[in-house]
Amino acid sequence: MIGPRQTVLGGLAVLGLIGGLFVGRLSRVLAAPEHPAESQVLIALVDDLRSAEPRLLGLWAVTKADTTLQLRPIYPAPLTDRQNLYAQPHAAIRLSPQQLQGPQRLITLSGSDHWETVHWLDLTAFATLNTLAGHAPALYSQTWEQPQRALRDQVAVLNHLCAAASVAITPESLDVLLGLMPKHLRSTLSPFELITTWDDWAQQNAGVHCSHSWTG
Repeated sequence: MIGPRQTVLGGLAVLGLIGGLFVGRLSRVLAAPEHPAESQVLIALVDDLRSAEPRLLGLWAVTKADTTLQLRPIYPAPLTDRQNLYAQPHAAIRLSPQQLQGPQRLITLSGSDHWETVHWLDLTAFATLNTLAGHAPALYSQTWEQPQRALRDQVAVLNHLCAAASVAITPESLDVLLGLMPKHLRSTLSPFELITTWDDWAQQNAGVHCSHSWTG
C-alpha cells in the first residue's frame, strides 16, 4: 500500500520530468550549465514507447525559471486556437523511429522553439508515476478523438502533481524514474545527468509553482 510519504515523493518524481528539473541541452553533445536561471523543456506523452510507431497523446512546453513552471500545451491544441488542426478531432499521429531518436524532428508540431531537454514517457510510466502520486491508474481520452477532453484530463493531472510537490525529493523517488528507462521513459539527458541534477534540486529544498498562463 502506498503511504502519504510515497505519495508526495511520487508527485515530486513526476514533476522532475514535467518541470524540466533535469536541466540539459538538446544538441548533439549533451551539456548544461550548472544552475541555469531558465530552461526550455518538451514533455511528450505517447501510448507505448515499445511500439514501432507510438501514437502521440500529449506534447507540453515547459519553461522553468527557478521554482516556477510555465506550462503550455502544444498537442492537443486549446480550443481557443481554432485554426489549429489539432484542436478538433483528427487522425492519430504516429511517430517514426527517427522522430523518437531526434526530438527536433517534431518541428511541425512544436514550432521553432529550442528545446534544451526532451522527455518521453508512455502510459505505463504515466500510470506508475500517477499511482505513486496517489492516483489510481486511469484511462485517458484519446487525444485525436476528443482533443479538448484529453487536454482537460492532462491539465487536471498536472495540477494535482504540482500541488503534491512540496517536500524534498529522495533517492527512492529517483529510483522509480530510472527503473522505467528506457522501455517506458526516455530523455535527452543521460542517467548520470539525471542523477546529478536531481541531487542539485534536492539540495535546494524548494517548492514548485505551476502556471497555466495560456488559459488567461
